[in-house]
Amino acid sequence: MKVPMSWLQAMVNLPDGTTTDKVAKALTNHTATVEKVEVVGGELTGPIVIGHILSSVPEPQKNGKVINWCRVDVGPRYNAEGHPKNIEEGVEGRGIICGAPNAVEGAWVVVSLPGAVLPGGFAISARKTYGHMSDGMLCASDELGIGVDDAGIITLPPSVEGHQLVPGEDALPILGVPEEVLDVDVTPDIGYCMSMRGIAREVAHAMSVHFRDPYDEEPIGPVLGPVAVDVQSDACSQFIALPVSGMNLGAPTPRFITDRITRAGMRPINLVVDVTNYVMLESGQPLHAYDADNVSGTIVVRKAHEGEHLLTLDDTDRTLDPDDLVIADDSGAIGLAGVMGGAATEVTAETTSIILEGAHFDPMTVARAYRRHKLGSEASRRFERGVDPICAHTAAVRAAELLAQYGGATVGEPTVVGEVPEMPRPTINVDFPNR
Repeated sequence: MKVPMSWLQAMVNLPDGTTTDKVAKALTNHTATVEKVEVVGGELTGPIVIGHILSSVPEPQKNGKVINWCRVDVGPRYNAEGHPKNIEEGVEGRGIICGAPNAVEGAWVVVSLPGAVLPGGFAISARKTYGHMSDGMLCASDELGIGVDDAGIITLPPSVEGHQLVPGEDALPILGVPEEVLDVDVTPDIGYCMSMRGIAREVAHAMSVHFRDPYDEEPIGPVLGPVAVDVQSDACSQFIALPVSGMNLGAPTPRFITDRITRAGMRPINLVVDVTNYVMLESGQPLHAYDADNVSGTIVVRKAHEGEHLLTLDDTDRTLDPDDLVIADDSGAIGLAGVMGGAATEVTAETTSIILEGAHFDPMTVARAYRRHKLGSEASRRFERGVDPICAHTAAVRAAELLAQYGGATVGEPTVVGEVPEMPRPTINVDFPNR
């Protein structure tokens, strides 16, 4: 389990001056071994600043590639007398070549200026390329070693957490780097530590500080909602179906979510997937989202039929075993419970309405299924270790609220089938000798 320190600090009141090494030592001595401390963005040096693209002119090349000749405001430069100037007298902004499609006029970007050094010892300097003198580089997340970005360069909103961006200011604090990340070895007996919530609680205990639990609520009983659900197996003690509709197709995932899930070891995909992964990492409760328009009839939780097939999200046609627990609709199986969803109801870039699943599945049923199909996933690794049975409803609501806040969605009423199982509390009798 990778634990970004900024995320941990949002849940635990660490005293001022508490070092990451101190937290790592306390956690190792108390609960689980911290194998190492990674530093995201630790290799970056030199001027890496905020820039504002003033103009971007596409220039087709003979090889078919299109590059953008950009003028970028990165703050004033100064001449020998201390007066502001630009790289070319009388020309506004620095000229920088960029091949990314999202290097467009008006974008707020991250710029490595000459003198900066990126991961791998890659030094930035002014150089002539594509017929222009390019005075810096517009950066993507992977070039800075802080994440993966298939869309091109990093683009930022004009205001980040209430701070209005200023051309030329240091970009690293805006990006939240360098960031220290604990790499924690979670043994099978402490499955609750496969979450920020679990790790935060253990750190709080180890260091005698306050822990804020965002998933603390009373168990919820059955609720008759708009989504028809039929649970036919005792391998699922509770199933929550929460409809979320009217999402903005173009809504980006907030940077704080992509940063946190990336540093925790997951890859950003789209708003819905990122939010469900974010809540899983935070709470320990796996969630799944179905494209509501592709779900037909009643959602049924049952054992698989003999010879039944399921095309899973990894594009593999799987022959199911009668011991597999599946999520099904009128068309047949649409998911392998607690392991992986099916391709037929996958959330895509065109999805506007979803059904969020939060459920409590039998750990051994999930463990046997993912081993049978050689299909380990972040969800199955948590379910097989056991997840907090009270958390399914809270986690689904938390994810829905984030989709409403950042995706413009409308959250419907939940359907809740089944009861939260009572967790037996073992009693140990100890005889003390007479003294």
